[in-house]
Amino acid sequence: MNEQLQKFIEVGLHVEQANDLESMKEVLEAGSADYAAAVKAGMQELLAERPFSVGDWFSRTYVSFDDEDELYSYLQDAYDYLFEGKGEPPEID
Repeated sequence: MNEQLQKFIEVGLHVEQANDLESMKEVLEAGSADYAAAVKAGMQELLAERPFSVGDWFSRTYVSFDDEDELYSYLQDAYDYLFEGKGEPPEID
């Protein structure tokens, strides 16, 4: 996982920000193209390798999921919204 994605997770997917992906999308679109590309590549790697357990994810973001399938479904929906222009941003209950 690259440094840009680590920072994005800590800020953009943290419990305090996780339900406001609209703002994070604006940040990615308005910021450096290199930063956005690094976050996108990092998310692609994250989705392919699935390195986090729900416990690992909670320790980084304070967002809990029932299981890894739910976690990675959320991350896929977030990726699709942020980078593919698909659907609405996912919400955390």
